[in-house]
Amino acid sequence: MAQPDIFLRDGARIVLIEAKLTQTDRAWDQMEKLYAPLLHSIYSKGARVCTIQTCQRVRAAAQQVPLLSLDEAIHLDKPGRFLLHLPLL
Repeated sequence: MAQPDIFLRDGARIVLIEAKLTQTDRAWDQMEKLYAPLLHSIYSKGARVCTIQTCQRVRAAAQQVPLLSLDEAIHLDKPGRFLLHLPLL
């Protein structure tokens, strides 16, 4: 059974968030090949899906667009791969 960690839907926009302790490429596979198609089938095939991986530990070879805050992540309005680093406080 597929169940995304977090998703926010606002009209034709879906913000899909996958939480991991350490950044991993597996999260992108889960979001792009499993969760995004599932959400498209439930809501709208034309929806813009923005994928965000949140993690405490970032690997050095990050190839995603870094985000500065959770507020910035929630208000994204473009598709793509984004990374939100949430260090342990």
